[in-house]
Amino acid sequence: MPPRFFVPSSVVRPTEFPLPSLLADQVYQRGLEVGQTLVLCDNSGWEYTVIIQQMADAEVRCKLLRRALSAAEPRTKISLYQGLLPADEFEHLLRYGTALGVVEFVPMITERTELGAMQMLQDERLAFWNTIILEAAAAAGRARLPQIRPAVLFETACADVTRSGLALLLATESPALLPYVRALRPRPFSIIVMGGPPEEFTLDEIARAQRYGVHPVTLGRRWPPAAVAGLLAASSILQEFSDL
Repeated sequence: MPPRFFVPSSVVRPTEFPLPSLLADQVYQRGLEVGQTLVLCDNSGWEYTVIIQQMADAEVRCKLLRRALSAAEPRTKISLYQGLLPADEFEHLLRYGTALGVVEFVPMITERTELGAMQMLQDERLAFWNTIILEAAAAAGRARLPQIRPAVLFETACADVTRSGLALLLATESPALLPYVRALRPRPFSIIVMGGPPEEFTLDEIARAQRYGVHPVTLGRRWPPAAVAGLLAASSILQEFSDL
């Protein structure tokens, strides 16, 4: 598989064109050579297969071979609203959620969010998260980059998600708890998964979410840790809808 890179939409041209300097540096660092092909993505869903024509004086010039719409993006769009986790666990969630096909990540501040977890909501951390997403998307063969939005309060999240599609809240206890597969009928185009913090959602939060129209659901008897529950839900949903 040719190496894959994300570029601004203005980079690719019908004739020979130079790569941006930062991308040219990556091409040199990876030991790529004249005659090798690359796949460039401009985050629009299009893939551009190009061939390296020239490499000289730290410049890399390419020629467009073909342009095609990507078939890699799932038709079902999943947004993952995640209660704050320890930094390493949240980074794991970003990496694997991107590989699965999640289109949006939203950190969420809940009643049981620990003060230590709030420290990761800094600008430099957001920049690092975007780097993780960029690398994971390229490695997974994606043509679009998932978005990561600023952190929101739980109440704000509940108001937001019910405007965007079917919203599922992952929980272990609630009087109205359903298996997630039952909540997926009829099959929606857009699904929001709300995953809790390590200590899970409170019963009061679950009740408030229901008043907004969010559906509390369970993944089954063996409840996974918070760091992977949202990933398992996303994976299961995409597998359920893989025939669409």
